[in-house]
Amino acid sequence: MLEIFKEPFMQTALLGGLITACLCAYLGVFVILKRIVFMGVALSQVAALGVASGLFVGVNPIISAFVLTLFGIILFWRYCQVFYANSLRGFILNGFHSSQLSCNPFKF
Repeated sequence: MLEIFKEPFMQTALLGGLITACLCAYLGVFVILKRIVFMGVALSQVAALGVASGLFVGVNPIISAFVLTLFGIILFWRYCQVFYANSLRGFILNGFHSSQLSCNPFKF
């Protein structure tokens, strides 16, 4: 059963898994304590809107997702300090999600 860990790729995978587990545990506690759990969901929706709009316009979807995600980060950083952060993130998330659905080039 333990012979598989004699292989170099399994040792590398185990080391990578342990490093990832330690980093994710630390970052998870940081995210929970800072109360920015909703930020990951909102930024993933912004990136999805960037991919959809890039495909719709005919631009590289990776570049458009990166640019729109940076715009979302700046928007969150600028306005979430003034208003109640979670409610504003919810409004921004719903706005980006609805615009993502409206410019989806693969409509059924």
